[in-house]
Amino acid sequence: MPHCPSHHSPFPPKDPETEERLRREEEERASKKAAGGGKAKATNLLDPKVLQNVGIALAKFRLPIADIRAAVLALDEDVLSIDMVHDH
Repeated sequence: MPHCPSHHSPFPPKDPETEERLRREEEERASKKAAGGGKAKATNLLDPKVLQNVGIALAKFRLPIADIRAAVLALDEDVLSIDMVHDH
């Protein structure tokens, strides 16, 4: 849509004070991120005890997690046989 002088923008007019405040806030976020303070915190959806038990169970397969995941998704019984799963 071509710009028309009578067309009103849905955004408020630019305010120099607001622009300066936003610029300072962005600089602060960038400096915190560079200092390591902006790292995202990992969120677990499972209880820590459940996570520990799952980790122990997966370690018993003695396979890399990526291989276990691929075998489960592909339903590959050559990698994860019924006996392997039941024994653990």
